[in-house]
Amino acid sequence: MAAKAAKAALSAFECLSKGALREAAKIWVNAIPCREASLLDSGNGAIGMMMLGHEPEDVARLLDGAEAQAASLADAAALSLAPLRATSTGHHFRLAAKHADAFARAGAKRDSLLCSTMLTQIGFHRDLASSSSCLPQRGEHLRDQLMESLGKSAPEIALLDAGDQATIGQCYALKAERLRTILGASTFNSQPDHEFLAAALGLLTPAMLATARAQRD
Repeated sequence: MAAKAAKAALSAFECLSKGALREAAKIWVNAIPCREASLLDSGNGAIGMMMLGHEPEDVARLLDGAEAQAASLADAAALSLAPLRATSTGHHFRLAAKHADAFARAGAKRDSLLCSTMLTQIGFHRDLASSSSCLPQRGEHLRDQLMESLGKSAPEIALLDAGDQATIGQCYALKAERLRTILGASTFNSQPDHEFLAAALGLLTPAMLATARAQRD
């Protein structure tokens, strides 16, 4: 299931990097399973539906599912300590073993931040879908969280300000590159980690939605 969601996310990002908004939206919508949907299936599926002009009720249902799963992950990250992760050198491994609690708490804090960012991103899409007056404030909050969790040079930050298709394409090309790097180190033998989920969750902006609507007309 995770591998399928990863493939759909990467394929859609690559389409968006080329300006193929409708094709990307179809990839996400077609990836929605008939039964229980994952956070990525729901979150990205809702974006695809918005771009294709599906009923608001269907979009809201998917966003509800994505929000509930992101909130559950956030609660888990806040209440439990992340397991010790493998490190690149023997020195680092010995340091981690000696200070396991500190490393675990740092991991849990990182996961909690990523979950909070995803929750805000899903809320941003909810405001966008409903044309809420809260969208600008939510966008600024999302920008702050993206800077904290992904860094000031994250393509998502530039994407929030992008008004032309060339810039949007460049941002999604960078998102695809980052996701491809994360996937290269993943086996999907266990539940997808928070870094992957945050990287694979699409970001729909007002400019992108306006372009998608214009292409439908």
